[in-house]
Amino acid sequence: MLNDAEHGRWVAALGPEAIGELSYRFVGGRVVLLTTWVDPAYRNHRVATELVARVLDEIRETGKKITIICPVVGEFIERNPEYADLIDKVHPGAGAHPEPERAGAVPDEELTAVERDLT
Repeated sequence: MLNDAEHGRWVAALGPEAIGELSYRFVGGRVVLLTTWVDPAYRNHRVATELVARVLDEIRETGKKITIICPVVGEFIERNPEYADLIDKVHPGAGAHPEPERAGAVPDEELTAVERDLT
C-alpha cells in the first residue's frame, strides 16, 4: 500500500499495477475517507477489505480521527468494531454505519464544501 499524499489517496498495487484506491482529504484535523475503488478484475478478492484495514491502521498510528463518506469504509467498521474508536464523534460522516449519535453537532462547513465538490 502506498500513500499518494499529493493526490489524496492510498493505493493498493500488485507489482506496478494499481488495483485499488481509497481517496481522502484532511478537513479540520480529521481524515475524511471519500471513496474506495477496486479494479473489477480484483473484486471479491478482499482487496478493499485489506486496503481499508491498512489505511485505518495507518490513521490510528497518527492519532487522527476519521469522518466517513465512503460506505465501504462504514460497512468495514460495522463488521470490525475494533476500529469504531477512530470515528469522530461530532462529525462521523454520512458513510458511518450505523450513524452514531451526534450530541451537540454543528454543521461542518469545510466538510460540506468537500462533499459539494464531489457531486
